[in-house]
Amino acid sequence: MSKIIKLKERKKAVDAIKRTSSAVCASACVKLAKFQKKMAHHKNLDKNFLIAENLLNIYIKNQCFSDFKKCGILITADKGMCSNFALNTLRQFNEKKNQYDFWILIGQKAERLESENVIFFSSCEINQHHCLELSRKILNFFQINQIQFCDILFNQKTFNILNCKMTEPSEENLNLECVNFALCSLIFNKILLSLIEENKQRMLSMTNAKNNATQMSSDIDILYNKARQEKITNEINEIIGGLI
Repeated sequence: MSKIIKLKERKKAVDAIKRTSSAVCASACVKLAKFQKKMAHHKNLDKNFLIAENLLNIYIKNQCFSDFKKCGILITADKGMCSNFALNTLRQFNEKKNQYDFWILIGQKAERLESENVIFFSSCEINQHHCLELSRKILNFFQINQIQFCDILFNQKTFNILNCKMTEPSEENLNLECVNFALCSLIFNKILLSLIEENKQRMLSMTNAKNNATQMSSDIDILYNKARQEKITNEINEIIGGLI
């Protein structure tokens, strides 16, 4: 196969990478805008987050625990091509796998993780409805004394949402459904943070890939033009040589 044909094939492959990178970047940009809009809406509810934390604290005060068990909620990426986001999250899980008694795994990338203590798994993109179900499960485990401490982890970050040791006992009573909505609000907020970071990383990764492909395409164009010019020069020399 001639050098020119090989360069043409390389050019096609690089152009395909550019188109794919641009499409993925555009998709990530749309998703990022959607999640940022949701986050902006939830930031308008900062008072609700404070109320949610207070409700959880008061609810925790009313519980009595004989043992102390920890639960970790790991939010992984739903798709690939998001630079170090997925790797950081998986590395975080491997580092802290034995620090928690139970795990709740969220996201498609969580399917490859192995742990005997997974009590809940969801591979779909989590919305508020899923968060409500998840918060009910957490509070149920909390009530039956199966967990007393809960963290949310993603991209080398850790957020505590339940901790039975952070307050003193109290005689106040609360409606469990109110507490459930409070916990749901906190979980959904952290999941939005994770999705925003994931898509930011994906946009950055795809932008870098597109830039690299553009540079590579320019280099291939130069090599192609040189090879084409050499071929034309050789053909002219052959013709001249034949005439002489």
